[in-house]
Amino acid sequence: MLPELKPYYPGYIAWRCLTDESALPAATHAALFQRYSVCVAPGEQGIGYAVPGQDGSLKPGNRQYNVVWYHPVEAADLAQLMTDDSGRHHASGIAPSHLSGRVREEMLQTAQARLAPQFAEAIQHARIHFLQPILDLESPRLVFGRVVIIGDAAFVARPHVAMGVPKGAGDAIALVLAVQHGGSNILSALDQFEAQRLRVGRAIVARGRYLGSYMEAQLKPAAERERAEQLRVFDQVMMETAMPMAFS
Repeated sequence: MLPELKPYYPGYIAWRCLTDESALPAATHAALFQRYSVCVAPGEQGIGYAVPGQDGSLKPGNRQYNVVWYHPVEAADLAQLMTDDSGRHHASGIAPSHLSGRVREEMLQTAQARLAPQFAEAIQHARIHFLQPILDLESPRLVFGRVVIIGDAAFVARPHVAMGVPKGAGDAIALVLAVQHGGSNILSALDQFEAQRLRVGRAIVARGRYLGSYMEAQLKPAAERERAEQLRVFDQVMMETAMPMAFS
């Protein structure tokens, strides 16, 4: 529908790590597991929280701890991270099982050197590691005659906002309601749907860019990095990372 439209890479990735609760050292478990934690190390940012176990269990001892660690990476270095030990490049995303041993080891060393020790330990003991290049995408149109794009086909927001599922579900619900209320004038109904969801999608993407502005500054000139550091207030980072969004 929009072949000229390309995702924007802002200069950082997310390392995602899942650690079995039983694998966490006792002190790290006590510090992290009952909390939603934010790591605001210089030039880095992470969040961590408990999730159900591999079988969906919520039983203490059988759960997992999830870490999302945002880390700056030059666009030119992405290909190396997404190349496996056989030399094959996975351009559209590399599976955890194909992650290069060298890349994994360098990631663990970087975590140890740069992150809060509790976060570094959770990553060190993780059962699974995988990386996600951060991208965002903003479509100028959603309706093409009788064809409609919704969800991540329409807008890709950075994961800071945790809005992938709500955004896609909101698109689907809005589309159903527009068609139901539009009667026989389907094209007019789709125009109304587009106007509503363009506004919502743009707001979500803008929010993700705002929350990611500190990480995006890490590969920019020193003056921009210094300004981003000065504007970074720990309490505000913690509050805004989990702050709900509302649309009127």
